[in-house]
Amino acid sequence: MFTLAPLLTGQGREHHGAILREAAELADAGQLTIRVDRQRFALDEVNDAFRQVAEGRAKGKTIIQLLSE
Repeated sequence: MFTLAPLLTGQGREHHGAILREAAELADAGQLTIRVDRQRFALDEVNDAFRQVAEGRAKGKTIIQLLSE
């Protein structure tokens, strides 16, 4: 929704564009850290993964493994 509203309404495009440019610069400089939850879910556990996110228990991005390692 953060980037969708300006795209749809045209309001705040310049401001949001500036924010996205700054985020891109930080990413290019290696200054952003992606948080990934320690727990991984198999594809057949997707309901458990969704529940964890919905209940606010996920600590970062939730990973669904499509293939076994």
